[in-house]
Amino acid sequence: CVSVTSPTPVIGLFVSPYTGTWSQSIEFEVLANQSVKVGMRFDTAGLSLGDYNQNITIQAFGGPCE
Repeated sequence: CVSVTSPTPVIGLFVSPYTGTWSQSIEFEVLANQSVKVGMRFDTAGLSLGDYNQNITIQAFGGPCE
């Protein structure tokens, strides 16, 4: 089980293929010798020009997501 979390709604996460929806947190399972495509959506509405720094958290656990 892999969990990816954003601390802010400015960074939206999704598992590919993109269906028009995103979340601040996603979980998915990766089978042996397989890969999963994930993406990020950045919402800059209302932000002034400048440099911004944010972090996302990626955690991986053995076994299925619960």
